[in-house]
Amino acid sequence: MVLLLICAFEKFTNTKLRIKRLPHYNSNLFFKEAEYWKNFYAAFTDFLFTEKKCFDNYVGTVIRIIRAFFRYLSNEQQINIGNFYERFYVLEEQIPVISLLPEQVSFLINNKDFENSLSVSLRRTKDIFVFGCLLALRYSDLFNIKVTDIEEACGNKYLGIKTQKTGATVKLKLTGYTLLIIDKLIAKAGKRKILIPYISKNQFNHNIKRIAEKAGWTKPMPKTRNRRGKQKMLYRPGTTQAYRFCDLLSSHCMRRTAITMMLMFGVPEHIVRMISGHTKNSKSFYRYISLVQSYLDTYMEKMSAKLSPAQTIL
Repeated sequence: MVLLLICAFEKFTNTKLRIKRLPHYNSNLFFKEAEYWKNFYAAFTDFLFTEKKCFDNYVGTVIRIIRAFFRYLSNEQQINIGNFYERFYVLEEQIPVISLLPEQVSFLINNKDFENSLSVSLRRTKDIFVFGCLLALRYSDLFNIKVTDIEEACGNKYLGIKTQKTGATVKLKLTGYTLLIIDKLIAKAGKRKILIPYISKNQFNHNIKRIAEKAGWTKPMPKTRNRRGKQKMLYRPGTTQAYRFCDLLSSHCMRRTAITMMLMFGVPEHIVRMISGHTKNSKSFYRYISLVQSYLDTYMEKMSAKLSPAQTIL
């Protein structure tokens, strides 16, 4: 991804980037290199914003990867290239966490009339999606579960997961709906080694949106992104209409939903982090805590409104 962008930048500007190994104690050369990479950063980020129409978060990710590459050359390969890359500012944007509420997950599990109204492919996606929502699984983890990952101990079934993204290993007890889905999948697996039949990520996300739309989760949810620090309103493709809640759901919501629900139900933070793979001081994890607090505030306000005496208007 980053290499392709750099190649496109070189072609667009008709330049060829280079990295110099710097001799020690040459202040003149150090100054020239500092200017070179300062100019690169300004021109490259401008290219990403202006030509590629990237948003702040994406540009920040690209710059973070470039910084990591320079750090690797300097620290791991012991190549003296200077520390100019440390001045590359990494843009960040707080994107709202989209997740399902417990009552929405309960609806998908328990409403048989709704389930029967779905096509076979949507019903299958619903089961897999809810399974992921209950166990905090990523798309990549779900579709790499092997039949041999299901273990039995003391009359219980467990799912052993080694997450592809973090490499962390966790063993999750299967109960209720998750056990029902696993038993159904094992019965249909036959000689197949991978437990869940493959669905492309695009198709999986498309199905999730359709399921949510059929469930009536169509409340308008304005979608914004920042470009150069300025907020831009985004609209549904090919329209001037605001995004809806169902439009914003995807496979990413599975982990977010599970983490949010566990915190809402009082599961200790260190246990949630053990399941989710977040580190103790993870900034992204504490976004979930603030999200849970906002949900609790809303519920408290609703409860207070219902318990308040009727106002008499004179």
